[in-house]
Amino acid sequence: MKFISEDITKYITVKDIIEEYEHFHSQRDNQGMINPDRMHVEDDSRTALLMPAFYENYYAVKLVGVAPRNIDIGKPMVHSTMTLYKRDTMEPLITFDGNKLTGIRTAAIGGLGMKYLAPKDAATLGIVGTGVQAWTHLEAALSVRDIHTLYVYSRKEEKVAAFTEKVQEHFPNLNVVTPNLRDLIRKSEIIVTATGSSIPVLPEVDPSQWEAKHITAVGSFNPTMQEIPDSILRGIPSIFVDQPTARKESGDMIKAGELRDDTEFTTIEEVVQKGENMEINQVNLFKCVGSSIYDLLATKKLYETLPDLN
Repeated sequence: MKFISEDITKYITVKDIIEEYEHFHSQRDNQGMINPDRMHVEDDSRTALLMPAFYENYYAVKLVGVAPRNIDIGKPMVHSTMTLYKRDTMEPLITFDGNKLTGIRTAAIGGLGMKYLAPKDAATLGIVGTGVQAWTHLEAALSVRDIHTLYVYSRKEEKVAAFTEKVQEHFPNLNVVTPNLRDLIRKSEIIVTATGSSIPVLPEVDPSQWEAKHITAVGSFNPTMQEIPDSILRGIPSIFVDQPTARKESGDMIKAGELRDDTEFTTIEEVVQKGENMEINQVNLFKCVGSSIYDLLATKKLYETLPDLN
């Protein structure tokens, strides 16, 4: 077994994984996939997750610990490890810190949603949050749309300043603006909420301001969390999910189910398979909760890309 200590982005990018997921969802045959619901164990405000999956010749498992209060002490909110096994013998192949993978795989899901659901000519992106998911979702958006202006908001000004500096260093041609939330909503064609908040992070605004906008909601990973306000969950024309389990795992989707009549939200797989035949409302929300199969697919891509292993 190989332990990978270096940054896995040396070998794979968000764009690579978007393409991997698009190919996976375009297939009609799931290649003997087993993708059980992840196990949640709640410990006060903390959450432990066990996430196994089987696909093709591989078995993979990710162990995750989520501690939202870490943000207040300057530590990462999420810690995880990822291991890939040979399916027929269960021999371990590679293992590594799963945090970077989580950032890439979640953003790749969001990026796939943007590719199919966001306005085709979208050029403005608004991100609420400045953490790992904010950064990787920026990379995802840039890989599927010609973004020229980025709007960034966080309650902590010092984090906005650090994030802006990093963006300007890596993407010098991108115009970065740090508006208030209402201006971010008004000016952004794609909006990403990437926070660990348990209460809505978007304000209640007049529905007319949501014309021709796509929202990618990344937070709200358990039933007690809700990033999106009731007015949007009730009134937005279309809601899409990455996996059916989002309807019971995410507080946003649980709340949407209580507020709406159309609780059978469309999955991204249905969207990819229908392609141009799918009519997409210009105002929509895509909820990403992640799933074990996405971790396996991203790790499979990494393993098959690593030198001297295959």
